[in-house]
Amino acid sequence: MNLNVVYSVGYGVVSRGSLLLINFIAVKLLTGSEFGEFSYLLSIVSSLATFVAFGCSVTTNTVFSKYSDDVNLKSKTLCASISFTFLLVLGLFLLTLPYLKSELVGISSDNSFFILFVALMVLIGFSGVYEGALYGSSKYKTLFFYSIATFVIFLPLAIYLIDAYGVIGGLLAVAVFRLLFNAFGTYELFFKSKLEVSWRFFFYIDKSIFKIFKSLSAPSILGAMMVAPAITITLGLLNEFNSSKEEIAYFSWVYQVYLVAIFIPSSLSGYYISTLSKKGGNVKVMDIMAANLIFSVVVVAFLFICKSLILKLAGEEYFISAGEIFNYLIPCVILYSLNAAFGSYWPANNKAWFGFALNFLWAITVLTLSYLLIPLNNGVGIALALNVAYALLLLVQLILWFYLERYQQTSD
Repeated sequence: MNLNVVYSVGYGVVSRGSLLLINFIAVKLLTGSEFGEFSYLLSIVSSLATFVAFGCSVTTNTVFSKYSDDVNLKSKTLCASISFTFLLVLGLFLLTLPYLKSELVGISSDNSFFILFVALMVLIGFSGVYEGALYGSSKYKTLFFYSIATFVIFLPLAIYLIDAYGVIGGLLAVAVFRLLFNAFGTYELFFKSKLEVSWRFFFYIDKSIFKIFKSLSAPSILGAMMVAPAITITLGLLNEFNSSKEEIAYFSWVYQVYLVAIFIPSSLSGYYISTLSKKGGNVKVMDIMAANLIFSVVVVAFLFICKSLILKLAGEEYFISAGEIFNYLIPCVILYSLNAAFGSYWPANNKAWFGFALNFLWAITVLTLSYLLIPLNNGVGIALALNVAYALLLLVQLILWFYLERYQQTSD
């Protein structure tokens, strides 16, 4: 196996594992209600920041891959992505502030919590920019070793923060994790590399960079905007219909396991975009799907074998109350993995706007079914909605891919 693939997967394992570890520490040190509150808050801040990070990550990844010899373009793109991310986070925060104040009432008596909220969104956004640039620069080994160094440093801090400050400490732990990665990324890209960094690159975006943002960042951001908040909204529905933070906690723990289970296809997405962009978009999507299918089936089988242990790690009440959610959510790993192949295919073939339309379809399906099923099945309703949404998305993507491939062959 290509060592770059090994390093890319290793980076995904350590990164996802670190975030899972934060949740594991939280679930052990916090009460069920507190962990549900922490999961809900983290879901809100992540959903708001992730679509910003994903959009600029695709842009930096693609530019650094396709134009590896154009130092000036890479420098301008990186600096502009950082500025764009910062402004977009601030704008998004101000736009959603009325919702946040009503949703997060009672969490903090002053503005310190909202300062942390914005800081965490910015850190997640910058992480996406740096990750994309490092992937596009083929620094897979660097990403892997930086993730290990980050993990070693943040682990004792995470335990202390959660134990000392509870729910807020959990958010601080996530912030520390992102801050450490950003520090490594800043050193690698701004100090160690040969990029031409100038302050004017942060404040002036020329037409070439704007065109790249329009073709890559805009559809990726809008597409992620459809996907990222969907889980947060479903948790909000679960909270509204069930009025129990414990039910959110049960779903959130299984969902964290699910996120780790999909680390291979999701972590390889950035690798495939960078690699296939360099090859001019010559993508064999069926090969990617086949590899993802094999990985996901093995992972799902392993998780079901270890089901009791995984649930009991969080506590006996999770073993009793989260088992059915586990049964329905974990098989969704296979459907996600099959769809993930197209997550690399559309951007690498200059069809990022297709991804936006497909993500919109997915989000509408998840939200509609969740609204109908949560009152009947609680957390299981979200799991069922995700399965149906990914199955429908896979069918549509296969039909669309087959049509485009056939049309291109006919044109040739």
